[in-house]
Amino acid sequence: MAHPRLVLELAADHSPIGVFDLFGPAVRAYGEGTLDGWARRIPASFDLCRRVDDECRKAAWDGTLSAPGPDGWPRAFQAKLTGRQTATILTDYADLEAAILIRDRAERLVAATENGVVGRRGMDSAHPLLDGLEPPSGVPFGFAVVPARWKGVNAKALVDFAVGIGAPAVGDFLSTVVANPVRWFRDIAGLETALARLADNRDEAQYVAAVADWNSRQDITLPVTDRKILVPSDGWVSLESAVEWSRGFFRSAQRLVSDIVDEKWAWYEEP
Repeated sequence: MAHPRLVLELAADHSPIGVFDLFGPAVRAYGEGTLDGWARRIPASFDLCRRVDDECRKAAWDGTLSAPGPDGWPRAFQAKLTGRQTATILTDYADLEAAILIRDRAERLVAATENGVVGRRGMDSAHPLLDGLEPPSGVPFGFAVVPARWKGVNAKALVDFAVGIGAPAVGDFLSTVVANPVRWFRDIAGLETALARLADNRDEAQYVAAVADWNSRQDITLPVTDRKILVPSDGWVSLESAVEWSRGFFRSAQRLVSDIVDEKWAWYEEP
């Protein structure tokens, strides 16, 4: 059974700019009674912006993004949802997306172990699946943790975050990097000013330059996971055992996705 999808042709000022799966945002709009308006204008939101490319984000911010096709899609999609609770659909979809993220991480884990090298026992290490945690007993390895200079704020990610929050909450954004950001970062207010200026004049080049300048004035070193180096734990047997442990987790993640699709989404067929 296929995953629930709603693949739409998006346009900016009536010119086609891409095709994207917007099932989640569309369900939310259906629950809010605003889905019919998508053929003319799709409002910007965090959930939308994280699923489309930069050109579509800009169109959404400017109020020119729409979903004109395929023909009749709003009516066909709403017919699929009639009689169902929007909150339940969104909860089930969030569960499915979380399972897919786990499966994707498991797939990357397999690739990392298959191409990794064995480091020195006793090195600082991170859990192979859970960021920021050391490997517990029963996990045969971790990934090496090494110091690295922080690369800086991603200008596009910051805008998407601000749209989702509804305010230039730079401090909240930076707290996803490190706790208590005011102790680590210089001139947080300057980054908020750059966001506010972008909202006012839509000058993306000026905004990107301001973020780059702000990044250049930061000097922060953080512990970073090096997924090319496997650190043996007490239960270590061999590199092959680490690879097989990773493959086993991937198989479990695949079953989780399949079970959720079979249990929660038998009713949905892509319109």
